[in-house]
Amino acid sequence: PNIQITSTDCKNYILSNWNLGIPFLSFDAQHPTLTFIDNGDNSLTVPSQTNPELGSTDKIAGTGAWNPKDRKITLNLKFTLALSSSKDTTLTYTQTYTPQ
Repeated sequence: PNIQITSTDCKNYILSNWNLGIPFLSFDAQHPTLTFIDNGDNSLTVPSQTNPELGSTDKIAGTGAWNPKDRKITLNLKFTLALSSSKDTTLTYTQTYTPQ
């Protein structure tokens, strides 16, 4: 509930108040912001980005799609997590947002 997607130019969007919902990262709710780009053809790009809600070396990137018929947004995210100073782990996560 209360997920917000905002844009000032209908191309670059900010997703906020979403819960990652990945117990691997933390059992507490995490609500990072996420920037994504509308490519103009119903596809979305999530550029590589960091977020203070996650670890300082962790990164999020990915792709997605917007369905104009039902207005659902699906994001296919890849989290790169630094679990130690010498090893990274990549976690793939898909979320779908259905407008109310």
